[in-house]
Amino acid sequence: MTRVIKIENESDLSPEDRHIYKEISDTRGAVRGPFAVLLNSPELAARTAHLGEYLRFRSVLPDGIRELGIITAAIEMNCNYEWSAHVKHAMAAGIQTHVIETVRQRKPLENLSSEQRLVIDFGRQLIRTKRITEETYQNALEKFGTKGITDLISTFGYYLMIACVLNAFDVQPGEDSPID
Repeated sequence: MTRVIKIENESDLSPEDRHIYKEISDTRGAVRGPFAVLLNSPELAARTAHLGEYLRFRSVLPDGIRELGIITAAIEMNCNYEWSAHVKHAMAAGIQTHVIETVRQRKPLENLSSEQRLVIDFGRQLIRTKRITEETYQNALEKFGTKGITDLISTFGYYLMIACVLNAFDVQPGEDSPID
């Protein structure tokens, strides 16, 4: 059970904060998951949504790369909600089932494309060791450029924060979600 109130209706907010609910709903189609709990601090929710909107919908990273990074962050953080929400997006972005299973089961990366290995290894290193090896950094820089690697690092950071919010507030996915 979620540890804080979920803000599920615009009317749950003060009149001066209702525009924030509408802005989040307009960019995402609904207010759910992390934003339903972040709206307990409306200004924080607005600022978080603004950054997330860039990373999800305007980043220079291709959809498949972005979603592969997100599900890597989700599994490394043991965040069921984030995993459940983004595994669907990863599949829609063309990430094959065997790649998703490699991430989910934290398997070695030898049977993946070099680009997939790079993204997953980059995320695993950053999350597990809090650093990136020079070789991995240079490979990512060569592949994605300065702007792309900045977006990749920021995507990991953003989704780690979202995982912290979801995990700390014990926000769980629906029963029909694709998790073990």
